[in-house]
Amino acid sequence: MKRLLTLAFLLLSFGAFSQVFWTPAVAVSTNAFGNLHPRVTLDKNGNPLILWGNSGSNKAYFSRWAGSSFTSPVALNPATIPVFAASWAGPDIASHGDTVYAVYKHTPEDTNHIYITRSVDGGQNFAAPVRVDGFVLDSNTRFPTVTTDATGNPIVAFMKFDTMFMNAKWVVAKSTDMGNTFSPDILASGYSGGNVCDCCPGHILSVNNKAMVSYRNNLSNIRTIWTAFSPNNGISFSNGIQADATNWMVMACPSSGPDAIQVGDSMYTVFMSGGGGTNRVYMSKSVVSTQQLASSARLTGDNWALTAQNYPRAASTGNAATIVWKENANSTTRICLKFTDSLQRGFSLSYDTLASGTVENADVAMSPGVIHLVYQDDNSGNVMYRRGIYSTAPGSVQNITSCSKAIKIFPNPAHTYFTSTDDIGQVAACTLIDNNGKSININPAYTNGKLNIPLSGIAMGTYTVLLADHTGQTYSSKLIVE
Repeated sequence: MKRLLTLAFLLLSFGAFSQVFWTPAVAVSTNAFGNLHPRVTLDKNGNPLILWGNSGSNKAYFSRWAGSSFTSPVALNPATIPVFAASWAGPDIASHGDTVYAVYKHTPEDTNHIYITRSVDGGQNFAAPVRVDGFVLDSNTRFPTVTTDATGNPIVAFMKFDTMFMNAKWVVAKSTDMGNTFSPDILASGYSGGNVCDCCPGHILSVNNKAMVSYRNNLSNIRTIWTAFSPNNGISFSNGIQADATNWMVMACPSSGPDAIQVGDSMYTVFMSGGGGTNRVYMSKSVVSTQQLASSARLTGDNWALTAQNYPRAASTGNAATIVWKENANSTTRICLKFTDSLQRGFSLSYDTLASGTVENADVAMSPGVIHLVYQDDNSGNVMYRRGIYSTAPGSVQNITSCSKAIKIFPNPAHTYFTSTDDIGQVAACTLIDNNGKSININPAYTNGKLNIPLSGIAMGTYTVLLADHTGQTYSSKLIVE
């Protein structure tokens, strides 16, 4: 155990960290649509697609980025199928290019079923819902989570009980016709012993024709995280391993589950545990080919003000990765995020706070050069969105500028300041990226209503300029500083 913790400490302590340029937070919709448990995925162009629940109307709402703002939310479930939603659990979403799947549970949970709806045009239109647990005749189900295989077919994992809501387990149902029909469910949690934690959502991941289901087990109230492995994308499960070294024993249900990403032959699982005496977020690393746990440790350090952490989520693209979670510190709830440009080198001990106040569950997705963050803001009642732009090498700057509107700046070359000659929104953030990928944040200023960005202390050279307005729109240009 000491060796696992030591390896993980090294993974977290000496990792790479690249500065992220964050656009201001924008509301995805008004609070009339609710904000529970938001989830985000991306279309084929890297634009965010967002799903969340509303417990008042029992709706699963969906909105997509349409170039400069989010579309008006649409309900994905008909009135005849009200949806279960809470801050800690709810509908889930996955995408493969412009094919998008949303899954949800018909409430009340003890008498109803799980449904999936599909879009083939990036979320512009959705088909009628299809029942996923169609072969479940003598059981109850809850907590659907969805992924896609390499051809775009959906794979759905969900929790299954007997008719008395006992003997909880995780199962998987697979579709081979793009979500029109599903196979009978297959047991995934048969290797962990006992029952699973019956109030904890899980997660399914599919990479290279292999499916992995992460869930919290319950073995005589020891509630550790497990991963079940399928060598054939959910047709059968051949093994399961404990991906959590905390051995947390808790009598009450924690209502918190894991999330996971895979990069190369490594699977990184994030989860909350109180095994150390207080609720903290952890990250473990498992080797997929050998199905063995390699390391497990706390994701962050500790300080006197930190009282609890929960609801971690992870995303990756290439070798870059990010993890987001909720924490309570200084009597304030906040959304925090770690980023690394190289999972192989690990994460820095430092992390960013991106929202604070009455905030709850968050989620994250990544495309090259861009981080997409959504979170539940209970103060406004809205789902909020922030875009993070990062650069770690000259070659990745092209990915960043492709996500922004090109503008002209003046003077160029510049010495003491620059401004934009285009009619853009009120600039809220500015970053310069040099030819080595290093990011420098500058506070934009306005003089008599005119944008003025100072260059004091900026070394001579060529930079990529990134600006963001209060709507989240980003702008880019080249700048020479003399």
